[in-house]
Amino acid sequence: MNPLASNFLDKAWWKKFSGYFNVALVTFIVAFVTLVVVLYQVHLMNRQQETMDKQLVIMQKQDELLARRADLVVEVSSNDVHLNRSQWKLYFSIKNNGTKSAEKIQWHVLVPLEYDPREFVAHAINKDAVGLDRQTIHGIEHNRYKALTVGPVYPTRRIDIGNITVRAAQAGQSVVILWEAIAEDGRFPSGPDLGKIEISRDHPPLRRVDEND
Repeated sequence: MNPLASNFLDKAWWKKFSGYFNVALVTFIVAFVTLVVVLYQVHLMNRQQETMDKQLVIMQKQDELLARRADLVVEVSSNDVHLNRSQWKLYFSIKNNGTKSAEKIQWHVLVPLEYDPREFVAHAINKDAVGLDRQTIHGIEHNRYKALTVGPVYPTRRIDIGNITVRAAQAGQSVVILWEAIAEDGRFPSGPDLGKIEISRDHPPLRRVDEND
């Protein structure tokens, strides 16, 4: 073979090989860069997902905290009604049915005047904290007792607020006690009406286990 022809073929082959190699190299670089970009985007997406998950957990905890609130109710206990006595010593307490403690509670207890000897003994900050007002509701005169009780009253727990001895209701009649409590989480019961506790011989209150009969 002619040396010139052989030299020409070698150069042509090398140029062709170099061209293929350059194309392959460029393709590899482009693929590698694309892979790096994709991996980086996946990493960013994972980080964003982790951030979103953390934010969701924080929001759920905030919702749980916002949902926590006290739910106060005034309760009455006595043994005198069960024993059919002529006077009933009624013990008042505030129970927290909510999911948050109540610290300071402004409470009001309204006793019908016809049953009330005005001898309400309250467990408040001090004895002078008990106030007495006269109020007519639905044509019935009441003595309104009010005081500030300092807790905390934990969820599901009670705190005593006072007691009073009232004249017993006759058979077929009842003593209707009205109440309201105001704390950091609002007024209880919710709504415009006062809470109502009806006490009669047919509907006696809870027994008081620590009372001496």
